[in-house]
Amino acid sequence: MDFLGFLNENNKPEKVIRFLNGRRVIKRICGGGYKYNPTLKRCVKLDPSQMKKLELAQKKIDILSRKIVDLKLKIKNEKKTDLQIKEDLIRQTKRYMFINTKNNKNFLFLGKMRVLSTAHYSIIKNQLKNYDHGIVCLVSSKNTKNSEDLRLKMLKKAFGDKIIIITHSSGNINTILRKCPLDITSLYCGSDRVSDYKRQLEYSIIEVKEIERDIDNEDGVSATNIIKNINNKNYFINNTPKEIHSMYDEIMNFYRTLEP
Repeated sequence: MDFLGFLNENNKPEKVIRFLNGRRVIKRICGGGYKYNPTLKRCVKLDPSQMKKLELAQKKIDILSRKIVDLKLKIKNEKKTDLQIKEDLIRQTKRYMFINTKNNKNFLFLGKMRVLSTAHYSIIKNQLKNYDHGIVCLVSSKNTKNSEDLRLKMLKKAFGDKIIIITHSSGNINTILRKCPLDITSLYCGSDRVSDYKRQLEYSIIEVKEIERDIDNEDGVSATNIIKNINNKNYFINNTPKEIHSMYDEIMNFYRTLEP
């Protein structure tokens, strides 16, 4: 998410504290013509050609939106009014223009990831090839808060600065999106959250996608099964990315202490 504001003398964004739904949220503000780079953690000047592309895209969206509003629809939908159909068309137009503007196609991957499995790793790694940037939100509920540092360490070892990592105490998608330093076009989440997120984001440009993984059966590669077999080093090695294999003792010792 980009915000207009003032740029300080060190080319770093100003921090603006806002309160949303009673929660303290810090936004990073860059001046006009600048964009916050979460990797460099500073404001960078936008290329003039990129500025022109963004302005041109916005003008096209405005023109197409007005034309869609004036359309006399020949199609009918029993579940939607003409106005709702037009809103869907405008939203899809915005999404198309947005994701086809360089550096605006970004995904958000959401999960607890108690142990970073090969399933988690493959999904994130593959999507980094298809998007400009990837943001991973590590959800830390009451039961997983004490393992947050360990889980963050796994993500950092596996991906380094290739992803942006944020944390949140719940799966509340609206507050999570406010924490994202970049605009999101696709959201990847587990099957238990898909329908609810689709309902909440129905009128946004964000496309909700279910994480495709076969981990619901007893033999599946899930964090639950890795933890269940935490004393089996070979099982751990076979079901986690090589980048975190050196953390085996640390992860094993942590989860063994949680055993009844």
